[in-house]
Amino acid sequence: MSYPFSIRPPADQDVVFGDPLPPVAPSWGIYAHLQLLIPDIGAWDEVGVRVRVDEVNGYAEIQARLPRALPQATIQQLTDFFPQRIEYTDIDRQWDRDLGHPTDDWEKASTFAKMVGDYVEYAHDKLRAAAWAHACGKPWTG
Repeated sequence: MSYPFSIRPPADQDVVFGDPLPPVAPSWGIYAHLQLLIPDIGAWDEVGVRVRVDEVNGYAEIQARLPRALPQATIQQLTDFFPQRIEYTDIDRQWDRDLGHPTDDWEKASTFAKMVGDYVEYAHDKLRAAAWAHACGKPWTG
């Protein structure tokens, strides 16, 4: 027996029974939101700075390797600055959730991602200034 209609919809047609479920945004971690702005998370960069991410406790930590050749007073000042811990707040979490995906656009990034990036640049500046002062034979005050 043949039927004049097909009970199967065409392949390109969606069939929805009842209300469709709302789309669920994936749960991107802290690492995912930082990796597009700071490419080598977890690795030491050329200046001696790295970013460590703690997904469980919700923070990023900026660490530095201090050259042994620096004077003790300079090392003490830098030790007081490092490591820096930046908390991933509920506001940042909501911002990233509303955005829906990690971004490399500085304007769209959360305050958390911007702060981590700014602290990395600040750490670079501090280390370079300390090394330059030492190379010139001048005292450095951070």
